[in-house]
Amino acid sequence: MTSSPEAFVAKVRKAAKAGPYTVERTPDGFVLTAEVVGPPRARGRRHRERLTHAVVLAEGTYRVTDTRETLDEAPEQGGSLLRLDRRAEAPVDPAVEAHRMLTGIAAELGWAPARAAVSPHLVLGIIAAFCLVVLVVALLLVL
Repeated sequence: MTSSPEAFVAKVRKAAKAGPYTVERTPDGFVLTAEVVGPPRARGRRHRERLTHAVVLAEGTYRVTDTRETLDEAPEQGGSLLRLDRRAEAPVDPAVEAHRMLTGIAAELGWAPARAAVSPHLVLGIIAAFCLVVLVVALLLVL
């Protein structure tokens, strides 16, 4: 049994306090936003990013739409690029953290991810490709 959308949003708000996230309620769900420093680009320069996860809640299902917007260059940070005193740890992408948080809360409350409908054009394309492969194999066997 799924809980109410208000309970889902309340749990997300509570979990979001532990990270760089803000939660804003919308008529059909909520928006989870974070401003973070992105990974190094060319020449080691970093940039600030705004990560937005728009979550739509409907009948026990949720759908997440992500956007990543580059804001500007982040201030330079001092320090050596080579560290011998610590074990290198792979940084966790904040977008991945947000999805883990949402998935965990949804599962705990009985919500399921919404499945996207299959496009009829995709189905026709797959059928056409299959027919083409059968035709080519048949022609090769005849010749």
